[in-house]
Amino acid sequence: MRDTKYWISILTACLLAGSPSFAGEWTDLFNGKDLAHWQNPYDWGKAEVVAGEIHLTTEKSKWFLSTVKEYSDFIFEVEVKMPEGKCNSGFLFRSHKSKNRMFGYQAEVDPSGRKWSGGLYDEGRRGWFISPNRDHAKSKEAKEQSIAAFVERAGDCFKRHDWNKYRIECRGGHIKISVNGVTTTDIHDQKDAKGYIALQHHGEKGQIYRFRNIRIMELTADDTAVRSSSTEWTSLFASDDFSNWTNLNGDAVTKGWSIENGIVHRPSRRKTRRKRRNRKRIYRKAQTKEHHMTHLPNNPNCEVCAKAQVQRKQNKHETCCSDRTRHYTSMNSYQVRRTSDRRSFDQKRRRRGGF
Repeated sequence: MRDTKYWISILTACLLAGSPSFAGEWTDLFNGKDLAHWQNPYDWGKAEVVAGEIHLTTEKSKWFLSTVKEYSDFIFEVEVKMPEGKCNSGFLFRSHKSKNRMFGYQAEVDPSGRKWSGGLYDEGRRGWFISPNRDHAKSKEAKEQSIAAFVERAGDCFKRHDWNKYRIECRGGHIKISVNGVTTTDIHDQKDAKGYIALQHHGEKGQIYRFRNIRIMELTADDTAVRSSSTEWTSLFASDDFSNWTNLNGDAVTKGWSIENGIVHRPSRRKTRRKRRNRKRIYRKAQTKEHHMTHLPNNPNCEVCAKAQVQRKQNKHETCCSDRTRHYTSMNSYQVRRTSDRRSFDQKRRRRGGF
């Protein structure tokens, strides 16, 4: 099998993976007194400040309390305490919003026995696409393996009846989520680079969702600091395998792909090219057939047909128009059929001795 080779710039890959974002200062998104940095894009839901906490309630359905400002690269910290009974929450980040709708990345808050707190959910789009990969796994076995790996990684980091501290770090395509100091999600994804941060109420009537100690540190890249010796580089091909890579579904790269001497080899596309050529041939045949059915001889709009009137006696075949259709210019279909019948009749008479 012939492999197609793709050269990958190791320097470019390392710049994308390890480009430094340098910390600024912490900014409080909640001062314990008012909701100056927040707004409700929904026609329902209530947010109020109670004893230095943000309390979210609703009488209708799920909604989000969003920041006024968008954020790109940052470190976001917040504490959440869930109510008793059935409930679920999360923190949108780099998200998008419109009237009565928000969607985007969400750090999961799951107090149920499933224990998916700290997972990465794509609200309103891909669902559970990577951490864990429940909705886009190629097989049931791959889905179960992804879920098992996440549950083992997260463990019992979430405290059901206490305050839980979430930390979300976004640096370019690198996303990291921690719950009470335990790293539950550490992935790379390029879907969104900027957006709003939001607090979720899942829609249970009468339930109060509580949040406090909300702050953010925006990260800015300093071009002069890239040359500093403190910058650490990470080679994405250090182990000569695809351990740092996944496909679009978040699964391991396996079928036919390999790395040899810094060159990525992928499976041949020869079969794909052959199928594409066959489709083109079928299309051309269909066009030719359609031309024969619609473009009869002696077409006054065709230059070849006009010339054929002069060359009719020479019984030549000309190419009509631009699609290489063989055009019989010597006679029309009726004349061809009548001449053929006449020739056949004469041959029979000769055999019978009729002349």
